[in-house]
Amino acid sequence: YRTRERQLALLTEAQLFRDLAPGFAIRPLTETERAANVSKEVARVRNFEQSLLGAYQRALTRLRGLAASVLSTAKRAGDKHARSSDDCGSRDVAITAFASLCHLLPPLAHFNEAEPLASYVASQVDHRDALVREKASKAVSTLLSETHLLGGDALKSAVACVKSIAQLALRRGADMRATALKPLLQLRLQSMNTLAVDSARKELQ
Repeated sequence: YRTRERQLALLTEAQLFRDLAPGFAIRPLTETERAANVSKEVARVRNFEQSLLGAYQRALTRLRGLAASVLSTAKRAGDKHARSSDDCGSRDVAITAFASLCHLLPPLAHFNEAEPLASYVASQVDHRDALVREKASKAVSTLLSETHLLGGDALKSAVACVKSIAQLALRRGADMRATALKPLLQLRLQSMNTLAVDSARKELQ
């Protein structure tokens, strides 16, 4: 039951951040701004935003830490010896942590820490664990399918995904699974030509 509860807690937390995050990146306050006198309403909004940003950053670090156990121990996936229930529970939690990161990527591609998150998720599209591959590919595909409509930080996140997959292809060459390139098929580069061109769009094209 504890494993199930931890999984539900992780997924619930991810959904809360999806619901609470504003449609813009939150800028950390400088020391001067923190010391300045502002109205109660401004102070309330600032406190909420800064608290949300801090909680989100801590959550990403925690999720990556939990996911690392399955990403690093997947080498033992072929071990024929039966694993203990504790090992299985830990793996389930780790997979859920990675799934939570994938759940955050498409809707929060514009938000703080989005580029590192995008690079991290996209780097797992050719992972040896099928569940990890599937979840990473789905999240990246969802984001890239909207690339022709994106701009600003969200578009930079899409570029980060493409770069990460390109680096995988260069590093692994013929050893890379063909399915790992599938998210790139979602790019609609011709549609992007009709929109305003910025540095991120030029880089992607």
